[in-house]
Amino acid sequence: MAKRKAIRPDDQLGYLLVQTALYKQRINNELFKPMGITYMQFVVLAGIYELSTQFDQVSQQLLVSRRRLDKAMVSSMLKKLMNWGLVIREPHPSDGRSWLLKLTGPGKN
Repeated sequence: MAKRKAIRPDDQLGYLLVQTALYKQRINNELFKPMGITYMQFVVLAGIYELSTQFDQVSQQLLVSRRRLDKAMVSSMLKKLMNWGLVIREPHPSDGRSWLLKLTGPGKN
């Protein structure tokens, strides 16, 4: 049986894509540091803003599905954004399991 030569991580496309994504996130986090938020917090805020221009009601599920974000990550991130007064989360009027999201004035800024 012939031995297969091990492929170095630097020669694997998947590894390089992950490294590129992590590098991009580090750069973005540095850019958002003066605002006191992370890049992913910005993505959530921008997602709520953009979806609110397209839909009358922006649910947490709509944000997760349209932005392809992790549900648990968005939930914990929204708690921080609400504590900082950037987002308001209200019960959905017709679905007791769902939440509607709205940006506050500072959240829009």
